[in-house]
Amino acid sequence: MHHLEHKNPEAEKIKISGILSHIRHPLYAGTLLLAVGYFMVLPSAANFLSVILIILYTLIGMNIEEKKIISEFWAEYELYMKRVPALIPGFKFYSRGQKNDKSK
Repeated sequence: MHHLEHKNPEAEKIKISGILSHIRHPLYAGTLLLAVGYFMVLPSAANFLSVILIILYTLIGMNIEEKKIISEFWAEYELYMKRVPALIPGFKFYSRGQKNDKSK
């Protein structure tokens, strides 16, 4: 079942309040913070490799998720991406919103 199949018009708008007004992916940011923190507390080669894999997996997941959201809410989400950083408040490290590629 697709999450937008119901007829509630409010449910068909992206939510950009609360923490989502500061960062687009708070759960991904928390996952990365937890992984890096775990490595800092228990540094080892295995934990370092785990952190690298978690970072790669998370960035790929963010990219896939944003492509899906853009396909559903193109104009509104593009504006949101330009205003709100992906992971770190006030830091535009991963901001696909700067691109003007409308073919996605």
